[in-house]
Amino acid sequence: MSTPTLLEVTAEELETWPPRPETRKQPAAYFDALREKAGAGVYRFPNPHANGRPIFLAMSWDAVSHILKHTDEFDSNLATVLPDIAAMLQLPFPDKPTHYRPEGIAFTEDEDHDVKRVWADMLFTPERMAGYSAVIAEVADRLIDKFIDEGTANISADFAEAIPLEVLTIIMGLPGEDAADIKRWTDVVTRLSMTAPTAEEVANTERAIAECSEYVLKQCLSRLENPGDDYLSEVIKHQIARDGVFDQNVMVSHVRNMFLAAYHTTAGALMAATVHMCEMPELQDEIRNTPTSFRKFFEESMRLEGPLMWHPRHAVNTIEIDGVEIPAGSIVFTSFRAGSHDPDKYEDPYTFDATRRNLMHHLSFGAGIHRCPGAPLAKLYAQVAFERLLARTRNLTINEELSDLEPLPGFNFRIPTRVQVNFDKA
Repeated sequence: MSTPTLLEVTAEELETWPPRPETRKQPAAYFDALREKAGAGVYRFPNPHANGRPIFLAMSWDAVSHILKHTDEFDSNLATVLPDIAAMLQLPFPDKPTHYRPEGIAFTEDEDHDVKRVWADMLFTPERMAGYSAVIAEVADRLIDKFIDEGTANISADFAEAIPLEVLTIIMGLPGEDAADIKRWTDVVTRLSMTAPTAEEVANTERAIAECSEYVLKQCLSRLENPGDDYLSEVIKHQIARDGVFDQNVMVSHVRNMFLAAYHTTAGALMAATVHMCEMPELQDEIRNTPTSFRKFFEESMRLEGPLMWHPRHAVNTIEIDGVEIPAGSIVFTSFRAGSHDPDKYEDPYTFDATRRNLMHHLSFGAGIHRCPGAPLAKLYAQVAFERLLARTRNLTINEELSDLEPLPGFNFRIPTRVQVNFDKA
């Protein structure tokens, strides 16, 4: 995974967004070609988006960082500029009143964003975080128990995906058996293209969102009748205290988005870290002997193989970035991956090096007010999960026959298809 496959970039890909699915899986040569042609960290595609708006790709660390941090210049209100993703941005229950915009925190700004960010941050307070380590360790050990005697495991399904899903149900106070449905709904949503979804993709996404919305509403109504000490009860109480009445639209939309944020990217990060650990077996003993070294290992793993490829922004006013004029109303895709592999920022950007001076500056968690609120929990998942895995195994290696390290189909996310490992029982 750490050495990119340099696919030939077609002439059409330099003219029109988006790149081919094959290129999205291995985009290194694509980014290099666009950087060379633009002579800058921002590239304007000669052909506009299908809706007629100019479309840009931001690739340099400086450009991506600037755009993410300056929401007054590039905001996340995308309903009018990317109507194809309307299925993700509409009210769950249009016939019910609401005090808020329909978008989740990733797609909204100003006071609406600030309130929703407070609700998201409530899941990651110091008091709650202090109790998560034990929960993650318990879940990790229970999952390891199921495969420890086999000498092999599908880390993707049996560990990396299962841990955040099971922990999520516990900390939100949801029935554990509902994890499979949460996974199914979020998997459908994360595969929706943000630029040219097919009719089938849109229909599947709308169906998944509707099913998830009904499920979340049922859980919310049960908390209204019988509040507990779980996150869901707390955030509903907070919303009612602010607005005076239960707003089912905003609560259902918020919890749906928390499902998405708390599972998919974390699972991808755990899979990528497993691959890096297997590719560099000397790191396994180093981390066992010096647990504090794990932090830098995981940050470099995230820099090299962060699960999120890019995210769109809307240019509020005409502005110049790195010598490139971006007209007001343009669509700008900011590439977290390209920024974290910028050769002007990172020496040998496709080489794993946990001793990098600036490895903590990567963009895989985003930047600015939209930086992933769950980043501390994702790091805790990784720290505790690998602590348990390394304590109970030795000689972790990739099972080449059963693994498929090519990324899953999808537009925004870059997550290995299947990571199968072999190991010795400790």
